[in-house]
Amino acid sequence: MEKGSKVRTTAQVVQSAAIAATGKAISAGADYEPLIAVIDRERTRKRGRGRPPLWVTQLREESSAELAAAILYAIVESRLWVESQPGSNPDSPLVSSVAGRLGRNLGLGSDELGLQIGGQLLHLAALAGIIAPFLDGDDEGRRVVLLPATRQRLAVYVNGSGAAVRRLVRTVPPRGVSVKLRHDMKEERQDAPPRVEEAADKVQGTAWRINTALLDTMLSRVTLSTPLEELLALQQAQALRDRPKFYLPVGLDFRGRLYQRGKFLTYTSGGDLARGLLEFAEGETVDDAGIGWIAYHLAQMTGQAGPAEFGNGRAWLLNYGRELMAHGWTEAKEPAQALAARAAFSDAILGKPVHLPIRLDATCSGLQHIAWLTRDKELAQLVNLWGDTYTTAQKLAAKATAESPDFYAYVAQSAGTGRDQVKAVLVPTFYGAGEYTCAEALAALRGKKRLIVTDADREMAARVRTHARIHAKEAFQLLDDLERVPLMYAGDAIEWETPTGFRVVQDYRADWSRVEPVRTVIEGQRIGFARRRAGSRIDGRQQQQAFAANFVHSMDAAMLAELVAAAPAESWAVAHDAFAVLPGQVPALLDCLPDVIRDMYGPDRLAALWAEWFPPAPGTRGPLPENMAGGLLTIA
Repeated sequence: MEKGSKVRTTAQVVQSAAIAATGKAISAGADYEPLIAVIDRERTRKRGRGRPPLWVTQLREESSAELAAAILYAIVESRLWVESQPGSNPDSPLVSSVAGRLGRNLGLGSDELGLQIGGQLLHLAALAGIIAPFLDGDDEGRRVVLLPATRQRLAVYVNGSGAAVRRLVRTVPPRGVSVKLRHDMKEERQDAPPRVEEAADKVQGTAWRINTALLDTMLSRVTLSTPLEELLALQQAQALRDRPKFYLPVGLDFRGRLYQRGKFLTYTSGGDLARGLLEFAEGETVDDAGIGWIAYHLAQMTGQAGPAEFGNGRAWLLNYGRELMAHGWTEAKEPAQALAARAAFSDAILGKPVHLPIRLDATCSGLQHIAWLTRDKELAQLVNLWGDTYTTAQKLAAKATAESPDFYAYVAQSAGTGRDQVKAVLVPTFYGAGEYTCAEALAALRGKKRLIVTDADREMAARVRTHARIHAKEAFQLLDDLERVPLMYAGDAIEWETPTGFRVVQDYRADWSRVEPVRTVIEGQRIGFARRRAGSRIDGRQQQQAFAANFVHSMDAAMLAELVAAAPAESWAVAHDAFAVLPGQVPALLDCLPDVIRDMYGPDRLAALWAEWFPPAPGTRGPLPENMAGGLLTIA
């Protein structure tokens, strides 16, 4: 085998905390030495007629250090995946999940082979004291947990050790974009239409670099309680800190939503720390108007956007920002991004180039799309879509957010609760969540543990939803109508086209987890895994539950593609209903917004869809009111 072929594959995939922690432990001759010894012993062990086990043959050329790192990374990755699943215990992912990820990370050919080898390596990790497997009390299967010594090493790895080159980062702008097929879907997807591909190429053609000053600051603040996701983002940023520029490729989900491919260090899916660490590689010097947008962005990140005028953050800074500029960034709503904005503001005042993405969010974006679809003027006024102050960037700059009507606050006053509680309930509601899920969100907001939902939580969620329905009758009627659409397609996939020409196919399969047994031996016991593969039967219940949310998501995705493709900015950070560009590019982006809205919703989209879903078609709702052309004004 050519040196580096298989070994390099492992090193490129195992790119985060695990490889660093393993390297430190091996150099210290500590925790992972038993694993190395067991692996080396297995490499030399003979079985049967002098032939070693298949997994030993497959991994003969791998270094022991990289195999140990691969095992740790598979567990960490599985834990983070399980963490996102409601009701799951993130500390104990299923053995099958870990083994499968381990096999994929090692670049093995088939799912079955990957599971077999992954299971054997987990057995060795248990012998070495890295993990402890146990049988779940609920009979869900054998699970695996990291032992305390291993967890501690993962928590303190950041201060120093080797960097790994991330596999997905590009040195030249990627081109083209593909649609990712869900594991429980089967229908083939068409290629992305030209408008969507144009937008995707602008996003993945954006050159990034690491904000090294922020990275050093955040590294110095790492403790044992630092969230694992932040540790991984820091490790990836550390690995890229010396690169003057790099590019993150993107992909589309089945609804047309765009995601950067970069795991923990992305703007699309990353948290506050990841977004703060990423800045545009191509900067610009800014004038007074640009400084105003930097200050406004700083106001957003501190949670003080209400008193700050849209596009004129200087006034806010004079009255509210002195304490923050001095020392108060750690108390900000988005502390890492606030610190990055503070530094950018200082650079701008000194005439230095600024690399900061200035973020503009939609207000209640799900409701905005519903208001456009239904021509609901009253709802439009509550979600910042109304009034001639939204027609140009100059007039947008004169609009203070404190004067803007807000649907969440409106419902909160009616329901007798706080705006944050209303937002926690309604955001998932308008993306298809049921009442219990909304109660969970309310419980989480109140600092309770996941899934511990009280009667008071459920009563409040029900009350908020009832009052919201009163104040947005047409919106909820549309959601009710959308829930009927899957009934017209019983047993079949549902298809629709967004304004960009993207063809959405929703085909959840009821038999996607059909058992295709893969058997291996772990700790002397024969264990079978089920390989997932989408079958032929449509899941009618899932089709109905998810359709309204997926439809709204698809319109949100179309808006992103249309605005990115239309606006002249060259550097883009996007996250579904949020757009970020350099300060000097904000006015041009806002100038494009009214035309994009008219292009998308000038035609009566519902009339065309209703003709397909519920023939005969109802009467048209008429032209889009001229005043319904705002939508990026942020109210946090």
